[in-house]
Amino acid sequence: MLRKYQMLFLLSGIGLCCIVVLHNVLKTVYIKHIRISQRINSCQLQLRDLEATIRTKEEDIVLLSQYIIKWQRSQGVDLNGEAESDKKASLLKRLSPDIHKNLLNNVTVEAGLLPSVAFPTTFDFWPHLLNDPNSLRPALLISHNRSGAWIVFGIIALAKKNQSNLCHTLNDLIMKMTEEQQKQTLIVVFIGEKKFNSVLRIWKLIEKNFKRHLENGLIDVIAPESSYYVEFSHDSMTLAQRRTKQNQDYVYLMAYAHKKGVFYIQLNDNILFKTDVWNIIDKLIINNWNYPWIVMHFGRISKSLSYSMFETRRLPHLIGFIQMFYYETPANELLRKFVQYQDYPTKSLFGPVDEPEDLHVKIENLLDLSADLLIIN
Repeated sequence: MLRKYQMLFLLSGIGLCCIVVLHNVLKTVYIKHIRISQRINSCQLQLRDLEATIRTKEEDIVLLSQYIIKWQRSQGVDLNGEAESDKKASLLKRLSPDIHKNLLNNVTVEAGLLPSVAFPTTFDFWPHLLNDPNSLRPALLISHNRSGAWIVFGIIALAKKNQSNLCHTLNDLIMKMTEEQQKQTLIVVFIGEKKFNSVLRIWKLIEKNFKRHLENGLIDVIAPESSYYVEFSHDSMTLAQRRTKQNQDYVYLMAYAHKKGVFYIQLNDNILFKTDVWNIIDKLIINNWNYPWIVMHFGRISKSLSYSMFETRRLPHLIGFIQMFYYETPANELLRKFVQYQDYPTKSLFGPVDEPEDLHVKIENLLDLSADLLIIN
């Protein structure tokens, strides 16, 4: 009987050892699988970044071809090298064959050899922009023309009694990034004020407190011409008119930012950030590469345009959607309809800096205390 128990004990020990070994093997295989998946996701993201860069270059070629048409007609030079002046024609011969062919194709289409097709433009949706030829030109633009950022943060700055909130927000975001992360980041501050004196006041505040980051290209500052905005009949705007202006702010900022990086995050100028916010966002991007998301929310207000992240390649679609309905519908409602409830709930990474100045922010702050997760029904 004793011998029988010894055999059972021995077999149990062997079985336990086999289970431990098998568990360790499976754990090692699982870890390798996770690492390989993360590498694949990272490579796919880099590929998408390259595709976005290529698309931007193709758009630049189309734009360049339009200028070449005008130059060709004014100087008597064509893309085949026939010209009144061989010196002028030789400029085109310096181009590589592929670029020369691409330019020739674009110019051929533009020259009218194909039937004209009139696609809608921003001016069709916003005809008031035609009243001023400079309506889409920035009234203020401070930039080192950086592009190819991994994450672009867009912040709308408005004139307020307590303007220091903007500085708190910028400083908190910058301090919670390493130097390497800053090299992969672009912060775009959009000054949404019609009066140029207000624009200059905010700009001088940014210049005073963040001169080094302006010089190294981490921060861009942009403000539109006053003619960009719709004119209202009276000075004090109603709630609906403020929403209309807010929609225009979003459109201008996104239109500037969408070629600057791979991912875009919309922020307000009165928030603070949780520790290691950049790494949290980066891990979410990589770990959810195969998830068919349109927008990720980092605030606790369901489907709010603020605190939302988009792939920059989707921004032109959102811009067009807002342009069509900007006068009738708030931005948050437009976003709800645009994403069609395909989003990804995450923990809140941001919180208000100071006491809110309007009822909307007060309501948002109260709701922010009620939950840790953004819950989508």
